[in-house]
Amino acid sequence: MPDEPADFADLAQWEASRTSREKAATANVERAAPSKQKRLSYIEQRELDAMEHKVEETEERLETARQGVADPAIATNARALQERYAALDAAQEAVDRLYARWAEAKR
Repeated sequence: MPDEPADFADLAQWEASRTSREKAATANVERAAPSKQKRLSYIEQRELDAMEHKVEETEERLETARQGVADPAIATNARALQERYAALDAAQEAVDRLYARWAEAKR
């Protein structure tokens, strides 16, 4: 305890004692931090378990959309190209949302 009087022969002993107390206090805080993790509810755990499959499906849709945009047959068709870019954006947003939700559930 910092308020308790103690006998020290010199300044070096006092500093060593102070440093060891600070390290012990820091170690106690670091050990306590991981135990504060919130447990997932049953529904959240089921969602997390199914998340990998959803991510894979959504990434496949994203890849299909990328291939659709890269198709040279529609390069001169502005309307079709615009529709495919909209589909690509929607697929990318879906993948980003799933990864964000996965990261949130993992915390």
